[in-house]
Amino acid sequence: MMNVTPVNYKILLSPDMGKFIFDGYLELILVSEEKVNEIELNVLELDILSCSLSDHKNSTDCSFSMDTETEILHIKLPEKMKGRFSICIQYTGIINDKMAGFYRSQYVSQGKKYPIAVTQFQESDARRAFPCFDHPEKKAVFDIELIIDNHLTAISNQDIDSQTPVENNKIKVTFKQSPKMSTYLVFWCVGEFSLIEDKEDNRVRVAYLPGMEPYVDFGLDFGKKALAYCEDYYGISYPLSKLDLIAIPDFAFGAMENWGAITFRENLLLFYPEITSKAGTERIAEVISHEMAHQWFGNLVTPSDWKYLWLNESFATYFGFGVVDHYHPSWKTWSQFLSTQTNPALVRDAYLQTIPIEIPGGKHVVINTSTAPIIYCKGGSILRQIKGFIGDDDFKKGVRLFLDRFKYDCAASRDLWEAFESASDKPVTNMMQTWIEQPGYPIVEANSEDSQLILSQKRFTYQPNFSDQIWQIPVSISVKTENNKWQDMEVLLDIKSKAVELPGKNAVYKINSCQTGFLSCKIFKS
Repeated sequence: MMNVTPVNYKILLSPDMGKFIFDGYLELILVSEEKVNEIELNVLELDILSCSLSDHKNSTDCSFSMDTETEILHIKLPEKMKGRFSICIQYTGIINDKMAGFYRSQYVSQGKKYPIAVTQFQESDARRAFPCFDHPEKKAVFDIELIIDNHLTAISNQDIDSQTPVENNKIKVTFKQSPKMSTYLVFWCVGEFSLIEDKEDNRVRVAYLPGMEPYVDFGLDFGKKALAYCEDYYGISYPLSKLDLIAIPDFAFGAMENWGAITFRENLLLFYPEITSKAGTERIAEVISHEMAHQWFGNLVTPSDWKYLWLNESFATYFGFGVVDHYHPSWKTWSQFLSTQTNPALVRDAYLQTIPIEIPGGKHVVINTSTAPIIYCKGGSILRQIKGFIGDDDFKKGVRLFLDRFKYDCAASRDLWEAFESASDKPVTNMMQTWIEQPGYPIVEANSEDSQLILSQKRFTYQPNFSDQIWQIPVSISVKTENNKWQDMEVLLDIKSKAVELPGKNAVYKINSCQTGFLSCKIFKS
């Protein structure tokens, strides 16, 4: 099945907001490099009514079967097919209460409850809403149409192309075609939403439910700023015509980076005067920035497998703080990064049983309180360490090179390392392998002997370990010279122990002086 590639999903959905069910119709355009007689799609909690094959000349019914354990829909083709052809599927589904797939929520206004329906597909829940190749590597373009009650609003990844009245006081909402993207980024929602545009950048909008309008201004303004920063830093314009920030009452995650339609838990987008604390305000700005970075890291360039999830989340974590610091330097965001990101990662990674940033074997680990400090916090800290090692300009150059090489495509860890190495001409690949592919982190011991500083490394854990792991560690050192001036040095500790020449005997020094290293330090004085 690796030789079968999705090209275009054409999805028509008709949700019943009273019964919380929906009718669906999918035309999936495929290209096969070799002759195939079966198509396997991911499906979960959908009732498949019919499948047919279309080659733009004829339409032929296909037999099909479901394997609920593997969540695979097996479609038998009437003949072997090669090249471009279409599979058409009629199906029904439920608008569930699981906050996954196509799910229902509600809001209350003046004592009355109003339903909404919204999607959440990461990592593999698009299959709850339409049959698909539910894997990040299987990118395609999407044409989405929704038939909804005419008093409701529908939102998807792209702008509305047309709205057509249909029977029973309903309208068909047709959205413009999406860019090429993965299934987990597809989005739509239905409800009594209103939209407000930023006055300076009308691409940025906040979607809110009745009664929320007084609280949207801060999020709308900072969304505009975050978008401007990302476009400038990454050197690639945001490729969609609009970017909606959507406040959702019931949402399992803090926010989700659906391309062009970011969803937020209400308290992470809406600002309530005299209620939202300073910390809450900073958190809103950081989450908006995090999701904005995802529009490039994850959406434009997608990990080719879930084992590379850190390429999404580590960058979004890093830039979530970087964008906020750019606009609010007085908030001392990078100091907060050390306490809220680096320190929790050091605490979690010091256990004997931990995981590497790059999940081994292609297995996707569920993001929870055990794994998030590694994928998000440690990953973001390692990016900060890389920036300290290669410098601000080369880091920015490497980011741009990576995004430009793999835009609208998928990438793996090595692709990022090679971009940084090309930008900086430093041994980033070998260094990053030691940080991304192996668990844990080092403690660097420093011992001064005459005019030398002896640096050595070993793995740090709370309990004794017998590890022989070695990292390539960029160690920043500040040394106070005999004339009482500070001199900055950087050493790549790439072996078990290394001697560093100091400017004179009894020099005063500070290890990890820039606080960019992901390590612990222990200093001896001989």
